[in-house]
Amino acid sequence: MKKNRVLIYLAELAHDGFGLSLNTVPLGIGCVGAYSRKIYGNEIELHLFRQIEDLMSALSDRPPHIVGFGYFTWNDNLTLAASARARELSPDSLIVLGGLNISFEGWENSDNHLNSVDSRKKKLCAQCARDYDFTLLRNHPEVDVIVHGDGEVPFTNVVRTFMDSRDRLEVRGKQIGGCSALLEGQLITGKPVTPLLDLDVIPSPYLMGLFSEFLVRFQLVPQIETVRGCPYDCTYCTIGGNTNRIRKHSLNRIKEEILYLKDNSPSRILRIADANWGILKKDVALAEFIRDLHDTSGYPSSLRVYYAEKGPFENVRKMADKLKTLLPLNMSFQTLTKKVLNNVKRKNMPITKVREMVKFAHNKGISVSTELISGLPGETYQSFRNVFLELVKLNFDSVYVQSLYLIKGSELYTDIARKLYRYNTMYSLIGKDVTKVDSRYVFEADEVVVESNTMSREDFWELHKFTLFIYLCYGSAFLKEIVMHCMNYDITPLDIYDELSKAPERYPFLNEMFGNYMTSIRTKYFSTRQELERAIIDSIEKDGNVDEFSIHRQLFYYLGRLLSSQYKDLVISDFGNAAHSIYDKNESQNDTREFHCIVDVLSNLASDIIIPPLEEIEEELVRQFRYDLVAWARDDYTKPLSEYPLEEPMDFSLCVRNINEHRDLYAMAKGRNAPEKCEFYFATVVSSNMRRFIKYAGR
Repeated sequence: MKKNRVLIYLAELAHDGFGLSLNTVPLGIGCVGAYSRKIYGNEIELHLFRQIEDLMSALSDRPPHIVGFGYFTWNDNLTLAASARARELSPDSLIVLGGLNISFEGWENSDNHLNSVDSRKKKLCAQCARDYDFTLLRNHPEVDVIVHGDGEVPFTNVVRTFMDSRDRLEVRGKQIGGCSALLEGQLITGKPVTPLLDLDVIPSPYLMGLFSEFLVRFQLVPQIETVRGCPYDCTYCTIGGNTNRIRKHSLNRIKEEILYLKDNSPSRILRIADANWGILKKDVALAEFIRDLHDTSGYPSSLRVYYAEKGPFENVRKMADKLKTLLPLNMSFQTLTKKVLNNVKRKNMPITKVREMVKFAHNKGISVSTELISGLPGETYQSFRNVFLELVKLNFDSVYVQSLYLIKGSELYTDIARKLYRYNTMYSLIGKDVTKVDSRYVFEADEVVVESNTMSREDFWELHKFTLFIYLCYGSAFLKEIVMHCMNYDITPLDIYDELSKAPERYPFLNEMFGNYMTSIRTKYFSTRQELERAIIDSIEKDGNVDEFSIHRQLFYYLGRLLSSQYKDLVISDFGNAAHSIYDKNESQNDTREFHCIVDVLSNLASDIIIPPLEEIEEELVRQFRYDLVAWARDDYTKPLSEYPLEEPMDFSLCVRNINEHRDLYAMAKGRNAPEKCEFYFATVVSSNMRRFIKYAGR
């Protein structure tokens, strides 16, 4: 190393005590590193880190001038523990934190500055930013500087300031653009920096070779960004609000990165880290490029991205049609309850437009998906049930559900919001996010809302049970045909859920599985972080692992068992029998035999349609039916299936959309235990590829 060269370590650490907790490339530190290298060239030497052990070894062997940490919810305590250890190993290093756990913008003078900004920006998180920054730096004196918002420009400002003095304490006393520091009890904040409008000024960390080791050594899923910013202000999120302006990479730059990854990434999955893909016209051209590349080379074998939820609908239509074998058409809602939408400052697309998009998708053979968040402010147990029912009526194919947890930097995280909605919270371990640092186990926890002014504690537990029911019916339209048949006889999935719950003796299998699931789930939440920590230590000392703590693992393990070849027919039987029972209670019905016969026909169909997770499967099954299932679906299931009889039984093909995804993941999952396999499957496979689609055979 040249004598005057500044040695910089950048780390976005993932927990690795029980396997690497994150399987994606740490794009943020790569972009910060690439931009720093562009600005300072040979004046700096740069190294990136994913694991704490590697970072600590490097700190011991070659203490750097600067250590920068990517600081997020998923590595909060690990980052703070690593920064404290870094100070011990390298006392003179300048330690910098940046990421979504840091407020977007520091305030030079909180009262005057807040009075001068646009009222739309007077968000609760902005009002609390100065106190939050001060508390973070006071409680962690090993941290010298925190970076606000996009890290590239502020971090290079830090590097330049350090170059001028080579003294970390002197750096603390400077007003650095886009940064804050604490010196002698005083918070020192520089002026906000103008975001980079042309993202192409940031060199590609992939093309620069910064991720070469990560891709091969850790088999990480590469992720790219085509834009930054989000035009929305949802209060449970940290992406929008202060970064509303959309800024973009050029299409050529994005293509270069994807072609590089095709040739250099062991993982064949590609993640596009945009919050609203399709919001720009160039996204259509990118979708066409990805489709052509997939067809000619097989890369990517599968794709992860969220379409824009509002705005340029024609863009999204074109993109969804191109990529229908790789992706569903996703329209994120989080809720449909008007009061709740107002509370979280969110606007969904108009329902008329939703119906139009769903109809377009189904006409093109595209699956339609969405996500919901339970426990949002103002939501009740009953209103959440009604939201799910409305999605069924809108003819969605997939509904995923997440309980509300509070994210640092979001409005709902603030004390003001907690008091307003009378939130009570509990803590659950994030995945397997536990790492031993020196003699102490460091872990990450979600702070989950379990009670509010509209949701009781028992409502919260019931919502967990109802969530498993939603996944079972509509995680990938697993039982959609039975549901839509029942809807034509005024039997809703809510009726079926209530029948299953209120008469457990009639439906022993599902009630036993649901009961076991809820018994397990109740043990995964803890009143305090200290209680969770004690439970983690006890589990490690007793069993040598933390396998039993993950909420998502438990959900997906039970879902995987219920959909397996061993159990799926028992699930379908209980579900169908509940439909039979409800129908028989309605004495006004006349065509009893026809209703029951069709339930049985559709139950057999469901058994073939469901793809058992991580089992060897055939790409196509051919089955005969006496009803025109394709025409029924084309008419949005609005009429009873009995109105679609065929003169003779007809062959129908039940096809897997993307068989290569299943084959690749089947190979990748070998050696994992059953809970690990199920979690891996449902976290990796797109919802549209978890069931077969129906078409006329031979067409």
